[in-house]
Amino acid sequence: MTALYWLPSWVVLIVAVGIAVAVACGGQLLVHRFVADSKFLDDNDLNGYISGTIVTLFAVLIGFVTVVVWQQYDSMRDRVAVEASDVAGVWHDAVGLDPRARSAVRRDMLGYVNLMIHDEWPEMRSGGSSPKGAAYIMDATTVVGGMNAKTNAESNAQVTIVGLLNGLHAEREQRLEANQSPAVSGFMWAIMLFGSLAVVVFCYMFGASHRGTHLVMTGLVAGVITSMLILTFELQYPFRGDLGISPTVWVGLLDHIRDMDEHGVPAMRM
Repeated sequence: MTALYWLPSWVVLIVAVGIAVAVACGGQLLVHRFVADSKFLDDNDLNGYISGTIVTLFAVLIGFVTVVVWQQYDSMRDRVAVEASDVAGVWHDAVGLDPRARSAVRRDMLGYVNLMIHDEWPEMRSGGSSPKGAAYIMDATTVVGGMNAKTNAESNAQVTIVGLLNGLHAEREQRLEANQSPAVSGFMWAIMLFGSLAVVVFCYMFGASHRGTHLVMTGLVAGVITSMLILTFELQYPFRGDLGISPTVWVGLLDHIRDMDEHGVPAMRM
């Protein structure tokens, strides 16, 4: 399934919808080939009542899952912004450290940002990560934690940066965990697929005077359900596929750091 995240989302959607519509309409043609439409017409009222109940329950399920998946996706996008903000905070607050520690910490943060853009984000598309990320954080923590502050300014910067680095480590771990654990479990997928099958099959249970119209309705139902399932599939891992969270925030931070290093006051340079 991981390989599907390397395909363009629109390709996955079109292929999945095409297959679902073909199978749903083919199934309807097969059923109505052996059972006359007139036999379904007499039961349309009963079928409508039962299918209405099932469709309502299925809609509640799909709505619930969609909200859960979207909330995780939105939450992780915010967490990435906080992670980048922690890195920016460390880089800026390093101005209060002694020159040796300042250069070392800023070098680590610059390396971390470049790592996110060029290594870790591509790795996360397949569920992986770069071990160098933790190494950059630990190296900066070791430098700051081992520094012998000689002034109040250095002591304050030391405490602040250690706190930011701890937060950075926690945000990164939560990001990697979210990319390993899908928002939708296999059990939930099984229930949604069963519900999808039930809704489509109930479309077969109705009689219609115009078979072409009936096929179009069944195809639309299958297409809409499949579209919702594909959306859930694409969003259940926030950092995979075309819809995955991009490293845009890291690119912006890298530009900011370079601008400060080239044009900022001397204390803000590497």
